[in-house]
Amino acid sequence: MKISRRRRLVYDQQQKNLSFRQAHRTINHYVEQQNWVAAYVIGFSILEDRVRTLCIKGRMIQENSSVPPAYKWEPLTKVLNEVRKLGYIDQPTSQKIKQEIDARNSLLHDAMWELDAFTEQTFDRVKELLTKVDRARRAQNAIFNKIGAA
Repeated sequence: MKISRRRRLVYDQQQKNLSFRQAHRTINHYVEQQNWVAAYVIGFSILEDRVRTLCIKGRMIQENSSVPPAYKWEPLTKVLNEVRKLGYIDQPTSQKIKQEIDARNSLLHDAMWELDAFTEQTFDRVKELLTKVDRARRAQNAIFNKIGAA
């Protein structure tokens, strides 16, 4: 899978932070509009990025390196398994994320037939997982900064 031009351009942390803020503002707008399809899709995109970042930083910590490994696209379930094995998220959270990956695939592939399947509850599932993954990411950043890999 090719990395989009947009994603390649978001290379420094300041730009990435700005992109996340914009994404969260966009989610808030869609939540206010009760546009659950858009809120869910953007929320899941952030969740996926956070899981992939946990994996990349986990590899850097393991190698005591400040240089990210070469990016290689891997299926999200494989990345998730590595993050769990590295100890950044627990088995129950990993299982919930895996279930949401499956739900996302089903929801998106059937979206034209099942638009009413996107509800506040589907968005809340992603929001809850984002909270858990963000906690793991903050804990990982503390380790990353402590060992000087940053």
